[in-house]
Amino acid sequence: MSRGRLDRYAFINAKLKTRLSLVLPDEFFIRLSRTATPNEAVQLLKETPFAPLERIYSETGDLKLVELELFSMELHFYREIQKMVDGELLVFVNALLLRPEIENLKEALRLWLDRSVRRRDISSPLGYMYQGTIYHGMDINQIVSSADVEALRDALEGTPYASLVSANAEEIISSRSLFSLETDLDRFYYSRVRESSAGLGPEDRAVVERILGMEIDLENLERIVRFRSFYGFEAARIRRCLISGGYRIDPEAALSSLGTQDSRDLPPEALRGYPELSSFSSSGDASSRLLLLEEYLRQVLFKEVSRLLGGYPFSVGIILAYFSIRRREVRRLSTILNAKYYGLGEETIGRYL
Repeated sequence: MSRGRLDRYAFINAKLKTRLSLVLPDEFFIRLSRTATPNEAVQLLKETPFAPLERIYSETGDLKLVELELFSMELHFYREIQKMVDGELLVFVNALLLRPEIENLKEALRLWLDRSVRRRDISSPLGYMYQGTIYHGMDINQIVSSADVEALRDALEGTPYASLVSANAEEIISSRSLFSLETDLDRFYYSRVRESSAGLGPEDRAVVERILGMEIDLENLERIVRFRSFYGFEAARIRRCLISGGYRIDPEAALSSLGTQDSRDLPPEALRGYPELSSFSSSGDASSRLLLLEEYLRQVLFKEVSRLLGGYPFSVGIILAYFSIRRREVRRLSTILNAKYYGLGEETIGRYL
């Protein structure tokens, strides 16, 4: 690795290690989960970097506005890194920024479907949509108010998402769902991140392939369980929902073992790449099985990301670890605040953390 690249990563590593020292510790989330009400929970945030959440909730009592602020804060984490990098690293970070952009776009598309296809009133949830530019310039209001699929495509003109809408237009109309489009959006994200890593060094590309591949593995496992347990999809239909490019798992092998049998258990072949999941049980109802698996999957990925922090410091791994840890922090906050809002107990909250 060149001296210039070493110096650049040394700078990034020092900056991000400082920022990671501000991440809320596990002990804080335990305290947060033990609070009795949402108001009591947000009070604990007053002396943290998430203090704006307490002000918003105290002034409005509106948890949706709190979640919108959380999303804005997550975007800020990406903006921080953008200011630290240039060249091929900036290209890569910009590709990672597509994740929150696509999440926001999916929410807008669901509102569009409810309004234009299912004829439901979406005026209230529209007020909680993030309206700013994330990466590509998109007008959320124009997307949501599109009269039909053609108008929706026009609203996305100039973005890579317009062609995905066109490719899935017939399916959207016939099924009255965004199932295939959302799958293609996920595939687009992973392919773009992989493409953006081409300009990085070989060590960096290897790190990206491992983490990206593990994310794909775990997402495919979750989809197999979700679509089999909740919807009873056969293997052929599940296959259309999976993402290629995994790290340890061949989803085709897992699907082949499903065949057309009635069993909705996760086949052992699906877990061979992850011995950490060997204790996963298919007992219980569908919701319990999925919840348990999702928890295992989050733990597996978090352990891998944590290893990046303790490993070789002069690689893109520190950036990937930073985003992953920050996303986890935001998700945990959102989970606890929602649980308090709906009156869930500490034990139930613990299963989601």
